[in-house]
Formats: sequence, C-alpha cells, structure tokens
Amino acid sequence: MTSDRVKIILVMGATGTGKTTFINNASGSHFPVNHNLDSCTDDVVPTAPFDLDDHRVVLVDTPGFGHSRKRDIEVLRPIAKYLKEQKVREGHISGVIYMHPFPELRIERTAKHYVSVFSELCGSTTLDHASIVMTRWKGNHCGTGQMEMHLPAVFDPVVAAGGGIVNEDHTYSHAGEILRAILDKGPVVLQIQRELALENKHIRYTAAGAALLNSGKEEESRSWENFLRKLLAFF
Repeated sequence: MTSDRVKIILVMGATGTGKTTFINNASGSHFPVNHNLDSCTDDVVPTAPFDLDDHRVVLVDTPGFGHSRKRDIEVLRPIAKYLKEQKVREGHISGVIYMHPFPELRIERTAKHYVSVFSELCGSTTLDHASIVMTRWKGNHCGTGQMEMHLPAVFDPVVAAGGGIVNEDHTYSHAGEILRAILDKGPVVLQIQRELALENKHIRYTAAGAALLNSGKEEESRSWENFLRKLLAFF
C-alpha cells in the first residue's frame, strides 16, 4: 500500500546537466526541456505526486547554477525559500539529487564551486541523503571505474558520508533505482532548512550562501555586497 505522506526529493545542478529530463523520465511529467545551455527552468517547480513502490513522491525541478539570465545567488534564493517553507510546513524532505555532466572537460574548474554550495546546502551530517548523478552517458561507453577515476576530490565528502554517485542511463527503471536509494533512508532536515527556519539566518549568512559568495566569483560577490550596502543605507 502506498503511503499517503508525500516524500520530496530536490533535483539540483548546473544549467544544462539534465535535471528536467531526469525528472520527466522518473515521474512521467512533461516539463519543457532545452537541448542547449540556455536555461529553461526559472523557478522551483514540483511535479504532481506519483507512486513509486509504496512511496508517494514529488520531485522538485530547480533553476540551474550558471543560469543564462540569473546570477547564482538569484538561483539559490527560490531554492532556499522553498526548503524553508517545507520545514515550516513540516514537509517530508527525503533527500537531494545533484546532476553533473560526465565526461566534462571543465570538471575541475566548475565542480568545486557548485558542489561545495550543494554540500553546504545539505550539511555534512545529511550528505548520506544525497546522490550525485552523472549525466550525458548516452552513447558513452566508459565504465563505472573510468568514471570514478575522473571524479574530483570535491565529491569525496558525499562518498564518505554514505551518499551515492551513479551514472544516468536515461531510462525510467534506472531513475527509479536512483530514487529508491534515497527514499529508503527516511526523512531528513537539510542544513539550510535549519539555518533559515530555526536559526532565522538571512540567506547571505547560511553556509550555502557563504560558499556561493566566497567561491572566488569576485564580481558576483562585489555586486551582492554593493546591493547590501545600498539596502542598509535606507535603514
């Protein structure tokens, strides 16, 4: 018998990594997909609830980091808002999936930035409820061992915590396996939920916000700090 309690899994990643395609395959949804690097998802978009074994599941599509029209802090804001609201409403967050392309020539340059933000959003004690899903494997005949050889050390905390790193084969059945690995672990409260809903922190001062702004993207950081200074000048 399927549980009436809805279990929510957030799907995150950089723009163009296959988040929406994965969600459509897993849930039977028909969210629009762009087959280029132009961002298609501008906000947090939950699927309709669907059944997977005895679980009632909602997958949440999110705008991607490296968005073609938004700064990364503007990408994080609706994700953080959604997670805070779910904590206040006692929503049942089961975990988070992070989509990352493989092979990716720029992996060493980009992974450290965005995966560190993702890790801080989850928190070190809840990374066991996270799965890193490597995409763009269709037509790629690299084995799992070759994939692991190319992974940067930034993924090590996820592995050490008991989270998963898997490849995506673009099928419904495999998407279900990825979801089951998270759903079978039960509910979790993510670090950013505790910071926003329980500690009343501004997003700028959450661990994920700090990781985003202190990642070396100096221009974005300066723009944000200038915005804060102008805002505080009114008080």
